Amino acid sequence: MEKLLVAAVMAFTLGIMVTVEADRCLCPVKHPQQKFCNSDFVFVATVRGAQEANGYLVYDLKVSHEKVFKGEEFVDRAQKYIKVFTSYNGLLCGRPNLVYLEKYLISGVMVDDHMEISYCDWLLNGRTSLHLS
Repeated sequence: MEKLLVAAVMAFTLGIMVTVEADRCLCPVKHPQQKFCNSDFVFVATVRGAQEANGYLVYDLKVSHEKVFKGEEFVDRAQKYIKVFTSYNGLLCGRPNLVYLEKYLISGVMVDDHMEISYCDWLLNGRTSLHLS
């Protein structure tokens, strides 16, 4: 009877773990240089706001113009802030939790006419990952 109870608890726990894993996106493991090369843009920016719009979370970013490493043609220097989109759906690897007023190294791709980022892109917090100032 005790073995049956242990087996039932283990099966229940495994079932919960599989359910939780099914709700996560899976990104292929890539070297940072691969992420850089596969990105349309890479720059350092500070998060100035965020809002939801049409199934996207839209971040307002203030770009450090001297730290645009790739995709300068996508960054309008005349604008104070640029908008970067991420899917509101976590299963699509969207919604990286960027923190207000934090500085990040951000990479992503152009989709139609807007910039998009995801958990699979190269996103580094300047405070914890590297010195970005």
